[in-house]
Amino acid sequence: MRFLVLQPAFLGDVILGMSVPQKLKRFYPQANVHYLIRKGFENVTANHPAIDHLWLFDRKKPKYKELYRLITSLRQYEFDAIINLHRFFSSGLITTFLKAKEKVGYDKNPFAWTYDKVIPHTFSPPNTLHPIHEVQRYLQLITHLTNDSFERPRLYPSPQDFEKVASYPIPQPYVIIAPASLWATKRLPIEKWKELINELQDRFTICLIGGEKDHASAQTLVRTPKRIFNFCGELTLMQSAALIANAHHIFTNDSAPMHLASAVNTPTTAVFCSTVPAFGFGPLAEVSHIVENTEPLSCRPCGLHGHHKCPQGHFQCGNGIQVCDLLATLIS
Repeated sequence: MRFLVLQPAFLGDVILGMSVPQKLKRFYPQANVHYLIRKGFENVTANHPAIDHLWLFDRKKPKYKELYRLITSLRQYEFDAIINLHRFFSSGLITTFLKAKEKVGYDKNPFAWTYDKVIPHTFSPPNTLHPIHEVQRYLQLITHLTNDSFERPRLYPSPQDFEKVASYPIPQPYVIIAPASLWATKRLPIEKWKELINELQDRFTICLIGGEKDHASAQTLVRTPKRIFNFCGELTLMQSAALIANAHHIFTNDSAPMHLASAVNTPTTAVFCSTVPAFGFGPLAEVSHIVENTEPLSCRPCGLHGHHKCPQGHFQCGNGIQVCDLLATLIS
């Protein structure tokens, strides 16, 4: 059998989407599984036993020329099933023009009318105690091909990734802090990260992770260099996953490092400011905690992805979070 899974979205979506190739491979060990993602995130698929062929959608190239290239290349295959995890135009167009015995996707995709099987995509209400996770929504697309069991996404850092991390003189045990996010309203205020570090650094080495653009802001958290390592921009995604895999704990915003931690099953505390767990993007590690401002705020959530500044100007969803609540989640 041959399957194509499409998820040309953000890094966190690509990681969570791994659950679908994994489960397909578990039920169809001899199947050939293709995974289409956005170029730039291919590092996270390295060494993954469930992915036989990787396709890259280059968003930096002219959109329709790139779509034509992908469709032309993919049409050499006839798939038993195409599973589109993406709800938007580009993936819908690709799915529509490919050959497959069955096409499955969400009702919100503009090309859903061309699918053989359409699944509703819905978010839980903001105050839901047990919201449906995005991975559960993904797996609904293949329930008829597999079963209704859950599948936590996994990543597989290479021995070289672990060797790179081991080359740094990091005293054990260490705790990871991921203070950044693409969206400002997803970030716990920097003063609260400083307060958390002050409480932790007598017991743990602190490792800061993030992208190259986060290095300067993370550097403001470095006060005692022998006990704090700023790895922002220093490690690849899979090297970061290797660092996370051996950590005692990770504290992270609602951002990609949370999903990396889920995929290597590291104890996680996830901070939710303007977004809410009910959207379905919370941590999936076996030991996971969510910290948020429990004060009722009529403005929260203010969007699915957050904003570059608080629309109300007060950012109470972040300012109201207590560092003692983060500390309370730490395994001693």
